[in-house]
Amino acid sequence: IIVNLSGEAIDKYPLTKSRLKKILSSRIDTLEILKNKYSNRLPNHLLQASATGIYIQGKNIDENSSIDNTVYSNLCYEIEKKAKNN
Repeated sequence: IIVNLSGEAIDKYPLTKSRLKKILSSRIDTLEILKNKYSNRLPNHLLQASATGIYIQGKNIDENSSIDNTVYSNLCYEIEKKAKNN
């Protein structure tokens, strides 16, 4: 199993367009590095840490909750999509 917790800190600076791009690339690039490194022996599981900010906020949030339509949730969605395709 691979547990991926790496990437640019989200809360370090304001979320400008350039920061969002940097955050996304830091995570996508890491996933590509992992894919290339383990191309011949990919583990059975990849745990990608994103954030609960992907979901519409409510009392009970789980992986079956609806995805929100915010800049932050779209960022998380793109990272999760890439992780799923690795």
